[in-house]
Amino acid sequence: MATHRSEGPAGRSGRSTAGLVVRWAGRALMILWGAFWLFFAIADGIGDWQRSHSPLPLLFELLVPLLGIAVLAAAWRWELAGGIGLLAVAALFQLRFHYDWNTAMGRSAIPILLGPPVLTGLLLIVSWLLNRRPRMAHPAAT
Repeated sequence: MATHRSEGPAGRSGRSTAGLVVRWAGRALMILWGAFWLFFAIADGIGDWQRSHSPLPLLFELLVPLLGIAVLAAAWRWELAGGIGLLAVAALFQLRFHYDWNTAMGRSAIPILLGPPVLTGLLLIVSWLLNRRPRMAHPAAT
């Protein structure tokens, strides 16, 4: 039985083992990064709520991580868009907070705050490149 696509070392799915490893490494880092910020927001929001006796601070604290989790969920499905989005998040962090390598705060904040979205974004883009299926030539063109 003739097929239009050859079954190379990637098997029937057309995906390489390296592509799958990179995909799951990016996803694992996304989960850890999202869980960290969600925990941080909940803990900080509870402290604010106890001081103000209003649920509003907690809701505001949860807004950013929940939006971030929505971006991460979209990145789970659309790796290229998610990778670009996470690189944009890192750029927005840098623009907002102006981290400078010449300060102690910058030397600690850049790897901690900017490292995970940059690394995850790059992993997702590499995964997309490794896992995308080759385009098949239209039968009439051959």
